[in-house]
Amino acid sequence: MTTANPPSAATVCIAGCGPAGAMLGLLLARAGIDVVVLEKHADFLRDFRGDTVHASTMQVLAELDLLEGFEELPQQRTTTITLMTDDGLVPLGEFTRLPGRFQCLSMVPQYEFLDFLTSEAAKSSSFALHRRVEVVGLIEEDGTVTGVRYRRTDGDGAQGELRAVLTVAADGRHSAVRRAAGMSVVEFGAPLDVLWYRLPKSPGDPEASFARLVPGRLLPMIDRGSYWQGAYTMPKGTVASLRAAGIEALRAEVRQAMPFLGDRVDTALRSWDDTGFLEVRVNRLRRWYRPGLLCIGDAAHAMSPVAGVGINLAVQDAVAAANALVPPLLRGTVTPRDLRRVQRRRDLPTRVTQAGAARRPAADVRRGGSAGPVPRGSGPAAPPVPDTAPAATVLPFHGHRDPERARRQGGAGDARRDQLAGISAARGPGFRTARGRGRPRREAAVGERPPMSTPVASQRRLAGRIRRHPVGSFLAWSLPVSQAIAFQPVLAPAWYDVDLPTAPFVVAANLVGLLLPAVVVTRVVDGPAGVRALWRRAVRVRVPLRWYGAALVVVPVATTAMAVALLGPPEGTGWVLASALVSGLLVQLLLVFLTTNWAEEVAWTGFLQNRLQDRHGPVRAALATGPLFALQHASLAAGNGWLGTTAVLLFITATAVPFRFLQGWVANRTGSLFVVGLVHAAGNATTGGGGFGGPGFLPRLYLDDAAGPVHLLASAALGLVVMAATSGRLGRAAARDASALTGSGPSALEGFPVRPAGAVPTGRRPPSRRAPESPASRR
Repeated sequence: MTTANPPSAATVCIAGCGPAGAMLGLLLARAGIDVVVLEKHADFLRDFRGDTVHASTMQVLAELDLLEGFEELPQQRTTTITLMTDDGLVPLGEFTRLPGRFQCLSMVPQYEFLDFLTSEAAKSSSFALHRRVEVVGLIEEDGTVTGVRYRRTDGDGAQGELRAVLTVAADGRHSAVRRAAGMSVVEFGAPLDVLWYRLPKSPGDPEASFARLVPGRLLPMIDRGSYWQGAYTMPKGTVASLRAAGIEALRAEVRQAMPFLGDRVDTALRSWDDTGFLEVRVNRLRRWYRPGLLCIGDAAHAMSPVAGVGINLAVQDAVAAANALVPPLLRGTVTPRDLRRVQRRRDLPTRVTQAGAARRPAADVRRGGSAGPVPRGSGPAAPPVPDTAPAATVLPFHGHRDPERARRQGGAGDARRDQLAGISAARGPGFRTARGRGRPRREAAVGERPPMSTPVASQRRLAGRIRRHPVGSFLAWSLPVSQAIAFQPVLAPAWYDVDLPTAPFVVAANLVGLLLPAVVVTRVVDGPAGVRALWRRAVRVRVPLRWYGAALVVVPVATTAMAVALLGPPEGTGWVLASALVSGLLVQLLLVFLTTNWAEEVAWTGFLQNRLQDRHGPVRAALATGPLFALQHASLAAGNGWLGTTAVLLFITATAVPFRFLQGWVANRTGSLFVVGLVHAAGNATTGGGGFGGPGFLPRLYLDDAAGPVHLLASAALGLVVMAATSGRLGRAAARDASALTGSGPSALEGFPVRPAGAVPTGRRPPSRRAPESPASRR
């Protein structure tokens, strides 16, 4: 870190040293890339900045060997979210059941976190942080951004230029770099703004962070050790009327909501200067990049403070960017296609997070009315809010509850649930909830949402169960439906006294029992964007040619070699071999791919195995998927008696697990389920084929059908080779970014090339390697 002028050139120039810029600078420096970070302020000391670090982010820090230093930072960790009502403190949610190593949230002052990241980055000689340097423009050549223009914010305001292979805009929601590039954001609207303030703590105060619930408002109070950081939520655009009412009105409302604060409110909130206003914005760039320029963090997508996701998504953006860009940066050039990979990686979780932060609260505000009496569950009614209080607005404070589910549950806790869901309106006595237990019926008031009908409520309950248990929901549909269809040819002679062909029922079982539930569950859990993402992976054909070689050449050759080793060389002329290659291999590969294996792998690899490895890692995901994959083939093993069928199923299971190693590796390395399906189809076409148009390749050479299970052995052998060669990583990055949407899901952050902290790059380029699944496996 230096106050000297920046150099005239660097490989990467990062504008802004927030969480996204600092983390990206650290990762690039560790990979031996020359990176310069420009920060317009002299330090990181700013009030009321996001500081919630989720469990998934702590997992990434652990895998980066940064956890020990992170834990030395001043912080408060919480395992529960508490709501303060008139009845006292009520547990609202807990993190003790989160998967993975960490079951908590950590509140770390952002300036401490940024100091920590930049100090770690400074251990590499390829990292430089220049403070008091503000980016004021871009250098462009033939439509490509080739650097920045800057000026110093101290001294005489000297100006200069810094040229770079890649410029990264990480300078926040009001990004000057984004504005200079002519990139405009799409505003999605936010229903609220926030006024931050701080109050001193006293003995006898609550022991941890909580949120005070009053009619029409939620007032989060964050424990900072020696003081409280409070948040006053208000409907969008009402800050002027709040200030017009005077600071006394704010003090009175805070004091009335939390009487234990007493005179501290008056002494701490003397004027509006003691508050910090946050205009909540939720927006996103349609395209995060231009040639030579990439936007990440708030510069690409401003987030609402809801659930405290800002730091975590910024870190995820940085990790995804490092993972995608280190190889091309080491080569000395970055193409728009490389930059597009970063947006593709981060677009879905960003959209999902913003949808929850912007649209649902907005809908809740429209449903709400003026603050007023709230239907009571038990205990005294909440104190009335002064007439100056704005309409119902709720800031969900790191909760992990579904507002719609909370609204539906009814019973004694209706008042608390309705307030939490942001739908508390002016409801008089006798209000009947959706379930209506213990409440007399009355006509709905004007503007009040009518009770849900029973079919709608049932559908929403079912959707809620699917969202909570997507894998279980998929299996509950897939296994019984697919087996009911696939077993029809087996049972038909005894039940219907007719022989049915096997192949059409196998195709139907794959479509109705595998592909359909995978798409439906993805639609319910991830929305239309999730289905589109699954479809893009299913039809992705633009992969390096070597992967087509692996599918179309390596798999058939390995299977044939296994057959020769076990059965000896086949007998036949060159004409027989040529006919077997065309009719048996190529034709059957096309048929079995289109009718069976493509749909099969979209479900098994694209949906099930991918979700399992997000939570449990690639090896455990393959171990879990293998037996289920084998069970799906139970109808093909039937007809050999109980003992024979059991033996065949055990054999299929034993080979299915390493086969899932192979398929997981191909999917992780290519991102293409199209290629994964080809790998599967190549093995089947080399032996039995798809049941249409005759047998596959080897049965045409070994006429006694002895080559039937050879492809299982060959695929298993390839899977074990991949398992050993990748040390169990199976092409999976150290951490991926999909679920850190709330910090409660699996660690889904992208992996990246790493280099030991403090190592100085030599004249030789450091190898670009993906981080392992865990610190233990890295060692």
